Amino acid sequence: MALAGERCDQENIVGQFKSGINALHAPVDDLLSNWAYMVIAALAWNIKSWHAMMMHRKPDRHAFIRMEFKQFLHTVIAIPAMTIVPARAIVIRLIAYTVNLDRLFTAWATTERVQFDSRLRYG
Repeated sequence: MALAGERCDQENIVGQFKSGINALHAPVDDLLSNWAYMVIAALAWNIKSWHAMMMHRKPDRHAFIRMEFKQFLHTVIAIPAMTIVPARAIVIRLIAYTVNLDRLFTAWATTERVQFDSRLRYG
């Protein structure tokens, strides 16, 4: 029974690649350009999943992992903001507040605390 549930999850991911982020859409007639488009779309999906894994609360983590990409785009990425460029600085002023903004900043703080091992290990 668990195997059938995992299969459904994989089919949902393929469905998201087809309709959510249009990874399987070929926008131009050049093979290399279409390959780059698919890779960029897959990276966007991985950023969504990685962002979900950086959540502190398990219910939030589970909800963001299962979230469709378009909903993730509207709740996390499309934050109304104003960019101000005074002398030698860039200031980003957030215009609206949502609960997802708190979740974004906690995931950001977790990402800053994560330390990656830069040594390559083989074998």
